Amino acid sequence: MNKLYNVTCAKCGARLSVYEQGAIGMAGCYEREEANCPICNAVVASKRTDGILTAELLSK
Repeated sequence: MNKLYNVTCAKCGARLSVYEQGAIGMAGCYEREEANCPICNAVVASKRTDGILTAELLSK
């Protein structure tokens, strides 16, 4: 699991870390993935990847 960056949710103000899981760099298998805030479910990150984006709560 690779940490990409920290972000603050624009909707609820929670501080989050965005991670990318399972990316192997396989050509042609990229799709737009989104990471949602675990508190309010707002989209906090979006990226074209062959992995999965997740957001983990740092503080509320």
